[in-house]
Amino acid sequence: MLKLRGSLVLYPQQLGEINRLLSGLIEKLPARLALLAQVSGHVVASAGETQHIDPHVLGALIAGDLVASREIARVTGAYEECQLVLRQGRQVHTLIAEVGDEFALLVQVSSQTPLGWARMVTLEVAQRMAQVVQSNTPIASEDSDEFEKFGQLASDSLDSIWTEGFDVC
Repeated sequence: MLKLRGSLVLYPQQLGEINRLLSGLIEKLPARLALLAQVSGHVVASAGETQHIDPHVLGALIAGDLVASREIARVTGAYEECQLVLRQGRQVHTLIAEVGDEFALLVQVSSQTPLGWARMVTLEVAQRMAQVVQSNTPIASEDSDEFEKFGQLASDSLDSIWTEGFDVC
């Protein structure tokens, strides 16, 4: 379980799905880097070429960039949900997409990758991630049935203590 700012919690199943989506994004585009950060700057997960990057610094920069871009859009009356910030470079393109209200997805692709494709795939993954992070309950797992059975057994046992009659002579 990962506790984030603002009393947000991501459960192991959610983190697993986020990591699966990031890995799939790296392969599908292909991307050199994919990173999910909370808008406070806290890095949740990353995939790709991360060995030479300080994730804390990058998370803070992503958050600042996204918040500034959101405000520019709001001030100019152009804000819509699921917006994307694009930095086009000679060798690398950087895309930052909103993931719900609380998260941002950074994706870096080679300049050889068609921008339309990168944009489409990034927004698709951002929308899928938004569904994952917005669910406040853990994603069901195989163990959840056993846990529910145990809970029902414990509840039945407690009920039987109070419902059994005692003979008072």
